[in-house]
Amino acid sequence: MSSFRPMTEHGSYSNPAIAAAEPAGLLIEAMTGGGTLTRSRRRPPADARPARVPARTPLPKVETGELWLMALPSDGVALPPAVQRVLGAVNVVIYDRALAPAVAAALSLGSYAEPAADQPGDVAAVERCFHFVRDGWSVARLIDSDLAAPERAARLNALAGRLRAGGAANDLPVRVFADAGGGAFEASETSFGRLDIAIASGGAGVHTVTVFGAISPHSAPAHSAVSANGLAG
Repeated sequence: MSSFRPMTEHGSYSNPAIAAAEPAGLLIEAMTGGGTLTRSRRRPPADARPARVPARTPLPKVETGELWLMALPSDGVALPPAVQRVLGAVNVVIYDRALAPAVAAALSLGSYAEPAADQPGDVAAVERCFHFVRDGWSVARLIDSDLAAPERAARLNALAGRLRAGGAANDLPVRVFADAGGGAFEASETSFGRLDIAIASGGAGVHTVTVFGAISPHSAPAHSAVSANGLAG
C-alpha cells in the first residue's frame, strides 16, 4: 500500500524536502484525518515560468498607406539589406539629417526623400508624415538611433498623437520589430490602443522598427503622379 504525503491545511507539504522535490504542476493527493481524499495542484511561481520568446522574422513587405518609424545608426555604415528594401518600397522617406549619407546611398533613382525640419517636438516632420499617409502613401520616418532613449520615445509618441488626432482607431494594427542581427528581427504585434505598453517595454529601443497600419481608405496615386508633381528626388 502506498503511503500518503502529509500536507498542511493550506494544501502544501509539511516536509520541505518533499515539497522541493515535487515536480511543478503535479496533481497531489492526501488523506485528511477524517479519511477524506483532498487534491491540490502545485504550480510554479509566476517569475519561474518560461517567458514568451518573440518570433524571429525578416521585415515584412510594405503595404499601401503604412507608416514605418525606423531608428537607424548614423555611423556611416551601410544600412542592412532589409532596411534598404523597405526604403526602396515606400513612397516617401523623411529622415533626420544625420542619416543623409546612409539614405543617399540606399535609395534608388526616382525615390523621394526629404530631410526632417529641425524643430522642437519634431512637429513639422510629424505633420508631413501624417499628410502623406492620410492621402494613402506609404511613409518611412527615419530617426537617428544615437538619440537618447527619451527622445526616441518622444518621437514615437508624437507620431502616435498625430495619428490619434487624425482619427486612428484603437484597433489599428501596430507591429514592432527589434533588430536581432543577421537580417532577422524579433517581431511583436499590438494595437494602437495598447501602444503605450509597447513603448514602455522597449518599442522605442535602439534599431527598432515600428509599423502603423494604414489609417486611410484611399489608395496611393500611381508612382508616375509623384514624379509629375515634382516629388521625385
